[in-house]
Amino acid sequence: MARPDTWMPLKIEPWTKKTARLSLAERGAYMDLLLAYWVGGPLPADDEDTLKRMARCTDKEWKQVRVKVLSFFTRDGDVLRQGRADEELADAAARYERRASAGRSGGLAKSK
Repeated sequence: MARPDTWMPLKIEPWTKKTARLSLAERGAYMDLLLAYWVGGPLPADDEDTLKRMARCTDKEWKQVRVKVLSFFTRDGDVLRQGRADEELADAAARYERRASAGRSGGLAKSK
């Protein structure tokens, strides 16, 4: 699915509660993976090097944060999914389509 918006919602209370037990490095890596997810969809499940780079980690950092960070994702075949991100992307796509439809309707009314 293409990214329909140029922003990603961040709901502060759920984010804070879910990440309260993460270290600064773990939270940063998780956020970077969520940003990559928002832009490009589900993450590759079998490509540790790509995940490490998406999380902006060195080899040593990735080894330290990997287990906790990836616990927020579920494997679905050859990709990693994040349920909340999927919900937010679906909501964003629906908002985008509503706006596009309203724009098309408005343009049709003016052209008559």
